[in-house]
Amino acid sequence: FDVIASLFIDNKNIESQVETESTPLFKGQVLVADDNPVNREVASEILRYLGISVDTADNGQLALDAFKEKQYDLVFMDCHMPVLDGLLATQEIRKEESKNNSDQQVPIIALTANLLSSSDNKHIEAGMNGYLGKPFTINEMIAILREWLPIIGQREPEKAVDNIAIKGDEET
Repeated sequence: FDVIASLFIDNKNIESQVETESTPLFKGQVLVADDNPVNREVASEILRYLGISVDTADNGQLALDAFKEKQYDLVFMDCHMPVLDGLLATQEIRKEESKNNSDQQVPIIALTANLLSSSDNKHIEAGMNGYLGKPFTINEMIAILREWLPIIGQREPEKAVDNIAIKGDEET
């Protein structure tokens, strides 16, 4: 696993994937919930490269538990996970926010290998704010982050652009 993940996540490889003259650096605490360890590691390393503090969970119940213990600025939530799937975990997070009379909801972005169409509203009905399809590129992740997190600086690139991707989970 570590060998596979290392092929995707060294900083020079990440830098080579960005399609801008400089890479934004963000401020925030993000939770990545995905049952695939490679997906969690790659997403976490990309986020750390972009200046973000990251926690991870490998199922929806652990994501819910983490949410109850810590304040997050953004959550990336796989929709299909064991124990408690991402849709149900999101519904539970929204209940927690209501129970705590929270004025703000944490943005929750669905991570899904199933391409969502405008007619597929399951993630919206569950309380998610958007989605990022797997596989995704670093630039697609940056676009989501620009929408939800403050930019605090820029990182100058060292290389040209390519694509980095997170693999999709297969439906079971």
